[in-house]
Parts: sequence; structure tokens; C-alpha cells
Amino acid sequence: MKRLILLSTVLSFPLFASTPKWNLCDVSLLFPLDAKLLSPADSGSNGPLLSRALFDRVPPLTDTGVSRNEIYQNQLKLVSIRIDPCPNTFDERLCSPEIRLIWQPVTKDEQTKEWIGEDATLHSFYAISKSEFQEFKVALMKWKMANEQDGLSTSLMPLGVHPALGRGPKREALQSLLLKTVGEKNIYKLTFMSLLTRNVWWRFGGIEKNGGTWARVKIPRITSPFQDIFNSALEENAPENNSGLKMNTDITLDIQDYPLEDNLLYLTSEGFRYNDERDQKVFFEKLSAIDRFRNPMKTNPTTLDCASCHYADNAKFYAESQFPSLKNIQTKDAFINPDKTLFDLENKTIGPKGTRLVRAFGYFQEKPSIGQRTINDSAMSADWMNKH
Repeated sequence: MKRLILLSTVLSFPLFASTPKWNLCDVSLLFPLDAKLLSPADSGSNGPLLSRALFDRVPPLTDTGVSRNEIYQNQLKLVSIRIDPCPNTFDERLCSPEIRLIWQPVTKDEQTKEWIGEDATLHSFYAISKSEFQEFKVALMKWKMANEQDGLSTSLMPLGVHPALGRGPKREALQSLLLKTVGEKNIYKLTFMSLLTRNVWWRFGGIEKNGGTWARVKIPRITSPFQDIFNSALEENAPENNSGLKMNTDITLDIQDYPLEDNLLYLTSEGFRYNDERDQKVFFEKLSAIDRFRNPMKTNPTTLDCASCHYADNAKFYAESQFPSLKNIQTKDAFINPDKTLFDLENKTIGPKGTRLVRAFGYFQEKPSIGQRTINDSAMSADWMNKH
């Protein structure tokens, strides 16, 4: 009842004379880590956000030895939300709006007493009609305007923790709106990134509903139902949460069919590299692929495999750390900011600063970790909502 009262208060907030524009943090919302995050069993008009039965369809998320029951009931938390009015296309006739929820196992460090996110994730996708999306968008804008009235503006704010989500009533109002909009009734896809060996081995995969039946997600450009990233280049005596400087990474690819120009193994894997000055030319030639993987105008989840998308920032970090002359090079495939007056695309999180940071929109330990692709996607979503 308390949540419904809070939501009613926000939705009745008077409109400004001029409706504000959508910004990055309005369409991709990152929560601060604490004990009040939503859990998968939290339920609203459409049932639980993520049912236990559906959760049990995906493999274990971590190598910590924690039981599946403990993860579902106590650890798995909603850390971020992504709103996409027109996923995978920029043709209004083909738009099918969706809301994506990002979950991580969240625990409290016994020594530091800080909340930390395990390096694993689930993404749950919810399809909503255009009329439902319009209703959701109007409510979200009123929530945004109430925040701005209280001095919590997202204008030109780089993507990071949303300034209003540390406030109890404001967070509860957004959570109430979310519970009203998505749940078991409209979930259609669930993807995962499991951490099979800490700091070394990540596995991607997923399931989606097809004609009422759940089946494995087909990952583009590979034949396996799962895709692995395996970085064996661990620094000696490095702390467990070290983000990594060295790289010797293998990625599951169908080499026979995968475009040679897009194959990052010539940058990421010692077995494909020269491992001397000759690599500079090879790394330079891979910058276009990296830019293309981070550009929603060039690639999307129906055309690009999971690992190439998630590992693009890592490959760029390694290339530039080996050859500083490669920094600040913009290729023809680089993403162009659709509106510099509204969007600051700079990544100010830990995301692009290591070889073992594959978190695209969540937390690495206690620190926000965001991929450049997520920032660029957010700019496109916000720009679309501003124009439509």
C-alpha cells in the first residue's frame, strides 16, 4: 500500500511548462548497492519479476559454492534497469518496446562492511505493447520531473548511479512503477553470464520464449549454445579483485564463418599475436571492429555474439596500454553522439580500465562498471524517446 501511495504521489506531480528531455540516466538506471534492492520474487501486477521456475532453467551463476536456493532467495538483486523503445532496429514500424532488468548476486564484505556485486549476472527481458510503453513513459517522465524539482537532475550526466535512487521514497516510487509494468506475464527472454572460474572464465548463454515454449538463445556467429571468455594471463600475486593488465584470452568463435576483420583473437590471444612490435599494425587494424562492436548503429544482439560485445572495451584497453599511440583514434565505425547538448558519452566508471572487466552495466566488487556499448545504446534510446 505504501508503494502505491508513493507512486500515486509521483504520477500526480504537475507538469513543467516545458517537458525536460530524456538523458542517459533516464533510460539506463543504476541503483546504489544496499540492502533495499528488489529481489526476483518481488511481485506486482504481472507476477514475480523473475520466477524461481525460470531461474532454475539457467546454469549456476558463480563458482562460490553457494546454493541455488541461497542465491535466488537472498543474494540475487536488481542492480539496474534498461529501457529500450526500439531494440535492434531504427525503423518505427518494427519497434517492439522492451524493459530489461539486470540482476547480480550481491553480498556484504565481512571485513570492509561494503556491499559488493559478484562478477556474474542475469538479464531478464520484458516485451510490452506500444500503448503500455507510452503509459510507462509518461509515468517515468513525471518521476523524472519530480526529481528535477528536488534538484536531482540527470541533464548531461555521464552514465552512472542515478542521483535519485539513493533516496528511499523516490526509489520506492520507481520500483512500484516497475512492479506495475513487468513480471512473469510479459518476460520473454533470460540471458546469463556465469563466472565459472574467478577472474578467468566467463560463460554466456540464455533462453527465450518461442511460441510459448522456452528454448536456448541462438548466439550469432557461433554454433555452440554457450560462449566462453577465458583469460589465463593472471598477474603474479595480484589481488582477487584485480581488474587485470595482462591478456591471454580465448573466445568461443566459429572461426570458419567469423569475418576475419572482426576476429579479436589476433589482439587478445598470445597464440594469435606476434607479441612484439609487429602487433601495433594488427591492433590498429582491429580498432574498427572494436568501434563497430560498441556502435548500436552498426551491430546489435541479433548480429553480434555476446563475447565480442562484452570484451570490446577490454581489447581496446589492452591495445592502448601496449601501444599508447593508438589512443584517441576514431575510426569510420566509431559511434557518433546523436546530441552533444544532452549526452555526455564519457565512461567514468572502472569498466574500460582492465582486461578482466566484462560487466556491462552493474558492479565489479563495490565499484560501478559500465561498458561503452551500454552508454552508446543509452544515447540512442534517449534520443529516440526525445524524437518520438
